[in-house]
Amino acid sequence: MADSPRAEPARAGDGAVRLARALRTLVADVELVSESERPYRPFAAFLPAATPLTTETFRGAAGVGARYAVTSEGVEDFFAPAQPRDPGPDADEVAAYALLERVMRATLTDLRLFRVGRGQVVQVRVFLVGRFHGADLAGLRSVAIET
Repeated sequence: MADSPRAEPARAGDGAVRLARALRTLVADVELVSESERPYRPFAAFLPAATPLTTETFRGAAGVGARYAVTSEGVEDFFAPAQPRDPGPDADEVAAYALLERVMRATLTDLRLFRVGRGQVVQVRVFLVGRFHGADLAGLRSVAIET
């Protein structure tokens, strides 16, 4: 089952699970924009505090099979549209992302954006995560369509 694209992540503590659910409520009316808009879902997984957050440790924590490429990047570009500007008709969405960023930066460390399957599949799994109390992963996941 190690190569299964839908392997279950290791069980995170209750605090990380609750935080992931709370983050989901902040973007309840927002979808990940790609060629097909998809909703965000909560994500939490166990990761020991002594384990650094890398693409390989994320792969294990999230239950991602070895055949899928995993990439990691900072969250600055992801949150750039939420920076103060004239949002126009997207004001509610900009405000939701700005609040999400503030809450994630206040409650999580080591924020990262992981993409699973980029360059290999059309439906790329996207994980916006950080470490809760320096250990478990908590955040959001969605799917981006990349052609």
